[in-house]
Amino acid sequence: MGWKDAPKHVCKKKTKAGLVFCCPNKKKCPARNDCLRQYGISDDLYHRIKESFEADFDDRHPKIDVCFGSLIWCCKDTRICLRRDRALRKLGMTFKEYMALKKKMSLEFEKINDN
Repeated sequence: MGWKDAPKHVCKKKTKAGLVFCCPNKKKCPARNDCLRQYGISDDLYHRIKESFEADFDDRHPKIDVCFGSLIWCCKDTRICLRRDRALRKLGMTFKEYMALKKKMSLEFEKINDN
C-alpha cells in the first residue's frame, strides 16, 4: 500500500491527516465538523487544500463517477467502495498511487498549526 500507517477516518479518531478521507460539507458530518473545529481549520481552508489536489487525482479523466465528483473526497483503500475502485481502474491508478496522493495531501493538513 502507498501509505502503510494511514490514519483512521475521523469518525473513528480525529486527526488532521484523517481529513483526507472526508466528504465535502454537502454531506452533514458531525465528526468532520468536530475535527475541523478541534484543529482550528475553517471549512474554506479544508476545501482549498482538498481541491488543490484535484488535478493530481482526476486530471487524467475529469468525468469520473464517484460520490462527490472527485477522488479527493473518497475514503481509505481499506473501505469497500465500488465507485472509487471503478474510477481508479478507469484512471489506471493503483491503490498504492491513490494512497500516496492521500498521504501527500495529509501533509498539507499537518502543516496547519494546532490551537
